[in-house]
Amino acid sequence: MRAASHDDATIATRTATAVYYLDLIASRRWFSFEHHILRDGDSKLKQLAQVIASVPDFHGMSLLHAIVRHRPPLSILSRVIEMHPEMVDAEDSFGRTALHVAASTNDISAIQFLAAIGPQSCVVQDIDEKTPLHILCDTSAILFEGDDRRKRPPTFEMVMALLSPNMNSVVIEDSNEANALSTPF
Repeated sequence: MRAASHDDATIATRTATAVYYLDLIASRRWFSFEHHILRDGDSKLKQLAQVIASVPDFHGMSLLHAIVRHRPPLSILSRVIEMHPEMVDAEDSFGRTALHVAASTNDISAIQFLAAIGPQSCVVQDIDEKTPLHILCDTSAILFEGDDRRKRPPTFEMVMALLSPNMNSVVIEDSNEANALSTPF
């Protein structure tokens, strides 16, 4: 039996640290996340992004996907995108962008912000050919196991946030040949 190497210990430490940081995100402890991750520059953010990208259960999500899922304050969202603007267009293994995730949370601030800085994401279709507008308008859409069905239909402001940058998203049909606004709220 071989003794644990320095590399094994380093990997174990990084994994434990990443789990702690992911818990900060999931529990919405944004002040602690900002203090531990964003304050010290890019190295911790990159490390966490690499861990998320390497975990099969995350299905290719970017760190931005993970953060948006838990309704962050705009200051956190803005800072992460400032440090890694490529995450705005990043798609997971289901073809979803962070804007798809924001649409599934009904987080008006995240929807407006992401649609404004990445208008091209408004027309990105996932593997089911759904745009963020489809996800927003389908209150039964659940993107993550364990999430609850949304109880409220989208507001006018949410719909307009996804339509304003690109009106084409209203006519795009999904794999069921339905456009987003034909989905019953």
